[in-house]
Amino acid sequence: MAADFGAGIWRDIWRGNCFANPVATQRQVIHRLDFRRRRGQNHCMADENSRRTEKLESNLAHLEHQVEQLNGVVIEQGKLLERLKKEVLRQSRAMETLELERIKSNNAKPPHYQ
Repeated sequence: MAADFGAGIWRDIWRGNCFANPVATQRQVIHRLDFRRRRGQNHCMADENSRRTEKLESNLAHLEHQVEQLNGVVIEQGKLLERLKKEVLRQSRAMETLELERIKSNNAKPPHYQ
């Protein structure tokens, strides 16, 4: 093949076509060779591509479903977190109040305040 490619270029130059494009000629040769070699495989390749596409679509649908489920879990956990924060704040205030009342009850007022 390489000899044919080189001969084609030299033939063009010999005929006076100094602007022969060796890359384009090489692409034509490769293009032609690829189709000759794979002529019988197109149907099998189409089946293979179809099977692979269906598998990818199935996997994508599965992943989208998982993302939706995880999104629901994250939303529920966010709501739970907010509720727990409010509960902790409420209990902290209650503890502060109880502690202040305990301190006030342990501190006897001096005699001149009674």
